[in-house]
Amino acid sequence: MIKMMICDDDCNYLESMKEKVNEICESYGRDVEIYTYDSGKKVIDILCKKREQFNVLFLDIDMPDKSGLQVADAIRECKVDVTIIFISAHERYVFESLEFAPFRYIRKNLTDQELPSAIRAILRKIDSNQSRTTVVKYQDGRYAIKHSDIMFYKVKGHNIEIFLNNDKVLVVRKTVKRFFDEMRDKKFIKIYSGCVVNVQYIQGLEKDEVILDNGRRLLASHGKIKDIKVAFMDYWRKQI
Repeated sequence: MIKMMICDDDCNYLESMKEKVNEICESYGRDVEIYTYDSGKKVIDILCKKREQFNVLFLDIDMPDKSGLQVADAIRECKVDVTIIFISAHERYVFESLEFAPFRYIRKNLTDQELPSAIRAILRKIDSNQSRTTVVKYQDGRYAIKHSDIMFYKVKGHNIEIFLNNDKVLVVRKTVKRFFDEMRDKKFIKIYSGCVVNVQYIQGLEKDEVILDNGRRLLASHGKIKDIKVAFMDYWRKQI
């Protein structure tokens, strides 16, 4: 199920946009949940305070309580993983919005022309992110792991421990280097020779520690800190 939210203070446009997005997604055979909000403050509360998960946010820039740019800035600050598509009746906001690296920019007077291609592109992106898996031998069988479910993995004797986001830990007979090479996923970065972290789960960095979004702290080697910071900033720039 793909979860989308649309935020616009124009209630008529909001309902029209919801119908169009739903119609286009249905034409591709996709099940979507679409939530509509007429206030930027509500979106910040849902994403940043309640930490509810959404795939896509269609965000109007020109709103009275909180502008779309202010909402995007709040989302960036609290490191929410949601893809933003700006919508606006005024093209003058295009250059200001570039700071937040939006996935697309839809002009309201060209919604019918620009919305279908934006949705096609976002569905391809979601499919790409969700389809990446690695199969490992585990206990007496095989286990297909989504890359997006892996928080980090580290060496343990002649094995590696793979820590998933559901608190499950898989012990696999494989080296860190071999598993890293097999995955070939740029979202994963070595924080020392025996530990690799999925950058999407990094909440922050403090001195020589990597802080994950579940509060866990992992020590990083001094020589890796700069690379970790670059990967961390680059990942979140691409998400917002």
